[in-house]
Amino acid sequence: MLSRRQLLRMGFYGSLISGLGYSYFIEPRWLKVSLQTIPCDMPAMQPITVLHLSDFHASNAASLDLIEKACALAVQIPADCICLTGDYISTHLTDAKRYSDILHRLSNHAPTVACLGNHDGGEWAIEHHGYANTDEVRALLQTAGIRLLHNQAMQLTVSQQVINLVGLGDVWAGECDPQKAFKAFAELSPQRRLTILLSHNPDTKDFLMDYPWDLLLCGHTHGGQFVIPLTNSAPFAPVLDKAYVYGVYPLGKRHLHITSGVGNLYGLRFNCRPEISVLHLVSALNESAGVSSL
Repeated sequence: MLSRRQLLRMGFYGSLISGLGYSYFIEPRWLKVSLQTIPCDMPAMQPITVLHLSDFHASNAASLDLIEKACALAVQIPADCICLTGDYISTHLTDAKRYSDILHRLSNHAPTVACLGNHDGGEWAIEHHGYANTDEVRALLQTAGIRLLHNQAMQLTVSQQVINLVGLGDVWAGECDPQKAFKAFAELSPQRRLTILLSHNPDTKDFLMDYPWDLLLCGHTHGGQFVIPLTNSAPFAPVLDKAYVYGVYPLGKRHLHITSGVGNLYGLRFNCRPEISVLHLVSALNESAGVSSL
């Protein structure tokens, strides 16, 4: 007969093996759609729906099949615009034609804008077996009909109103230049309009607070990728400020949204499913922030 200690040990190792199996075979492919309502400090605005996707990380760990599934889900959701916040690859492109065709479904569905992440080439990527520059990913986005905002700004008419979209280069790549981006923004938009800011890394919030934006969209964290149950602690999140890893955060009258993204690194996720984020932006006079998932 097995002793109590042996039974406990067997239970522990059984749970560990089950957890690892779940983290590798199930959760990384178990996409969800998150629905979130975000109030904006714009009394006269009409409601806007934004799809936020990030961190596709095309690689052996995150297949084009997974990315295609995410995009197929996304285009079933009515949207005014789609925002992508970086890390389209982990190191290199392998099937650029197929990948471009997949992403083109997004730009055919709604106007789609993007910023770049640290894995997409440049200073950080070359030290981690990636591209020395962002040319390959820029070409991917261009052929997919996606507008890259690299320290740039543009205006978009949605729901019979004009909004501002500003995108930054990645901070780890040494290419984040908000001064340049918002100089272009000021020339575009002398009057107050709803402004959505795209920046891959949520740590950038700390030096962006002096700039005029309403909603900051970020990825990078993968929702923590490994989140400890009950505590919601994400010890491996690749950010300095681990208080901001996933979800909607009020920053005064503004908001930060961090999506858990679609792909992953190392083929693992635990307690933070990949997602397509659906953001309903409404006047703060009418709503308060909320979140639900499908």
